Amino acid sequence: MQGNHNQPARGRRLLLESSATCAGMLLAAVAVVQACSSSPPPVLGSGNTQSPVPLDGATSAPGQDGASPTGVDSGLGTDATTGGDGASPAEDAGPDVGPYIDARLLDHTGGSPTCNSEWWATNSAFDATVTPASFSSALNPIVGSSSIHPFTLVVQLDDDSGAWTGTASGTTTNGGGDQYFPATNAATPTTMIVTSTSVATAAPEVTAWFHVHDAGGNDIWIPIGNVGLSATYGDESCDTLVSGTLTAVILASASSQTIQPIGQSPTTMGALLGTQTSTSPAGWNVQMAFDATSVQVD
Repeated sequence: MQGNHNQPARGRRLLLESSATCAGMLLAAVAVVQACSSSPPPVLGSGNTQSPVPLDGATSAPGQDGASPTGVDSGLGTDATTGGDGASPAEDAGPDVGPYIDARLLDHTGGSPTCNSEWWATNSAFDATVTPASFSSALNPIVGSSSIHPFTLVVQLDDDSGAWTGTASGTTTNGGGDQYFPATNAATPTTMIVTSTSVATAAPEVTAWFHVHDAGGNDIWIPIGNVGLSATYGDESCDTLVSGTLTAVILASASSQTIQPIGQSPTTMGALLGTQTSTSPAGWNVQMAFDATSVQVD
């Protein structure tokens, strides 16, 4: 009878033990599910099952600081959906263009025209060590006091060939404030060498003109050939040229032209120039030092 009396108590104990076991198993299962759901999936094709490391070195959890759920930086800012600044991914995902390119280099590679390419000569004077002395002493006061600039330089980039061309020759006003090369005194463009700091002729300019007003107010166009030129940019916007040198041959056809020096009677170019110093082309070698400032040429 004693054994039968303890039977219900033993049954209750077994039932409690069984319930505790089931509860433990249930808690363990829940823990497994939570662990699985909180772990990121492995990177496909990586050959390992460990959580991936963000490619940008970030230590934050996936999905934060611009990281995608796989830990790969989306490049879209702090929010992989909107780009962080409210822009769509397409608007915010562009590459960083880096620092601005030097304006001169940009223009000289066919980019935006931020560098001036049209100038007229200032502070001009013939060099008497190359130019016949009588001519330089007569012309320098005229050039220095005249409102007319002896020549204008225009440099252009040919879109088709990618080559730089230039024209250095006398210009006149169009009546609206701009300069132009007149058809009656046409010049022949030549190839140019253009860098980020300087401009120069790559080959001699075959035909061009000096333009001056003499002491009598006469409009004088002096034909020149075999023109070479070089100058350095004087500022970042290329609005000025400095330390310029122009070499040329005053053509023999100018010999009979009349010109009036300041304080003198009219005379001829041939009388001022003397004996010819060039045979090809025939005429007189001259050299001019100059600076230049920007001008509008149409």
